[in-house]
Amino acid sequence: MRVRSLRVAGVLAAGLVAVAGCSSASVSTGSGSTTANGGGTTVAPTTGAGGQPSGGGPSGGGTQPTGGAGTTTATGVAECRTDQLSVARDTSGGAAAGSVYFGIIFTNTASTPCVMQGFPGVSYTNGPDGDPIGNPAARDNTRAVTPVRLDPGGKATALTRSANGQSGYSTADCKPVQVQGFRIYPPDNKASLFISSPMTECSSPTLTVMSVQAVQPGAAHW
Repeated sequence: MRVRSLRVAGVLAAGLVAVAGCSSASVSTGSGSTTANGGGTTVAPTTGAGGQPSGGGPSGGGTQPTGGAGTTTATGVAECRTDQLSVARDTSGGAAAGSVYFGIIFTNTASTPCVMQGFPGVSYTNGPDGDPIGNPAARDNTRAVTPVRLDPGGKATALTRSANGQSGYSTADCKPVQVQGFRIYPPDNKASLFISSPMTECSSPTLTVMSVQAVQPGAAHW
């Protein structure tokens, strides 16, 4: 479940913005890993102030996610709420020298369609309601922010990169600890989902060892 090795903190600092929140609300949990399949549909993007795509997900600096899930989008379809989503991890991205690539797969479990857009918040944690461990994932702007319509059973994937454990850092720099998995905030939601995945990861506040891309329709792969 990891990817290529590099001094993630230094690399991510250039052009990536820290993301993910810390909220007391938590809903349905996912566990284990899976292979992504199924689909979502890309729809025409909407714009917010300044002509930027709206629904960009949690704001930087590890702050609480903003926005109101359930808001009707320009397509006339409501934004996806945390309580109508399940989450799983696709580990088919593989690993390379010190890093791991995987997908965070959201599935619409409701009976009505919804739209996702932007970046999820992703942090290591000790449980569904646990506080973040270390820095939250930084935004990787490799892929454009585009609205994705999820019909019932439809899927969207956020591609994620993580350091593989201590990943070449010294013990003093990394401060490795045991984590229980990932706490995940869907874009524009303040309630979180949990993926169980016990492992040892860096907890240092001076390192950013994960990055996440904007959600894409269906089974997006590395």
